[in-house]
Amino acid sequence: MKVIDLIQMLSDLDPELEVLIAIDGEGNGFNKLEVIDTNMSYDPEEGNRIESIKLRELSPDNEEGYSPEDVAHEGWEPCVILWP
Repeated sequence: MKVIDLIQMLSDLDPELEVLIAIDGEGNGFNKLEVIDTNMSYDPEEGNRIESIKLRELSPDNEEGYSPEDVAHEGWEPCVILWP
C-alpha cells in the first residue's frame, strides 16, 4: 500500500478515531499506533514478508548510535513504519 492509498482510505473517517495496529495477520491482538517512522527502507526482494529494514540515512546527531551498516543498500525501497 502506498501513502496516497492510506490517505484516501482515511480521509473520510472521523479524525478523532483511535488508530490500532493488529499484532499479527490473524487479529490475535491489537496495539494503539504510537509512532510513525519515515526514515526506513526495505529490501523489495523479500516479497510480502519483510524481515529486514534499514535506515534511509544516519541522522546528523546520530543519538541512537546507529552505524553505516544500519543504512539501506542501493536498490532498497523507502517506506514508512507504523509502530505500536
